[in-house]
Amino acid sequence: MGLRESIGKPAVGGPIAAIMIVLAIVVGVVMSGDDDADRDWHEQIWYYDLNTDQIYADKPGQIVPIAAPSGALSKDVGPLKAGEPAGAEAHVFSCGACKEGEQFVGFIVTYTKEGREAVDKGADFSKQSMEGHIIRAGDGEEWLNYHTDEGRGIMRQAKMKCAGKKAQRCYPATR
Repeated sequence: MGLRESIGKPAVGGPIAAIMIVLAIVVGVVMSGDDDADRDWHEQIWYYDLNTDQIYADKPGQIVPIAAPSGALSKDVGPLKAGEPAGAEAHVFSCGACKEGEQFVGFIVTYTKEGREAVDKGADFSKQSMEGHIIRAGDGEEWLNYHTDEGRGIMRQAKMKCAGKKAQRCYPATR
């Protein structure tokens, strides 16, 4: 078939190729193990009590800081002030099985009071909420902005803490 004959006939390969590309992207995203997307599939996730330095389980999707088992912060913790909620989101990992004793807190995430207020008002991506979204290493003391290279570095370090291989994210066991 010459060029003149093929003009005006529907192309079959184009739509099939487009569908295959979209399918490959979807599979890639699902298989990538995106921790934030994955956490909402669980009945519970780990939170961190900033007063006791202990993790506890609670429902996902809560905007931190939240009430912790020990109550409100008993003292200032970095930019967080005494009297504010003491519960932060804990990202717990393991180099093997997600069993007690084999898990570690890779990093802790929360909002400052001002950041939380902006999120509560629906300004999730405002300058105030972005600047108030903070992170620290599980074994660290320094709080950094979550949306900076340094903040992302804390996440990368936690995920690569297992002798060069990616650590597995752990969730509380549910019954």
